[in-house]
Amino acid sequence: MERHAPVYMLLHSSSADTIGHTFGGESKEYRRQIWRIDNALARAIPIWRKLGYDVIVTADHGMTEDGWHGGTTSIATNVPLYLFSNALAPEEEQVHSQLGIAASILALTGIAPSNGMGDALLIP
Repeated sequence: MERHAPVYMLLHSSSADTIGHTFGGESKEYRRQIWRIDNALARAIPIWRKLGYDVIVTADHGMTEDGWHGGTTSIATNVPLYLFSNALAPEEEQVHSQLGIAASILALTGIAPSNGMGDALLIP
């Protein structure tokens, strides 16, 4: 990010998903991998913020203790979203649709979301 200064960058760590499928979402291996990701983000986010970037941390689904993530259970569908930004953040504990992530990324990069997308914005 320091060298190329992208307008938008997506960092996808598939390691948590792979470990969750292999060992389950309640396993020590899964918790250890989440700790590693959390630790790396704790070091990287302050650097990215100093570079002027907004940072969104979220997931596309949760993981059951059996390594499953299909269906409509709360553990599979409710995931945290963290916004590190000067933008006005969503209310804590407020439930939002993941459909708002794309619209919010566009808004944060200064691009107007297309008609209909603005209804799902996570940032006011």
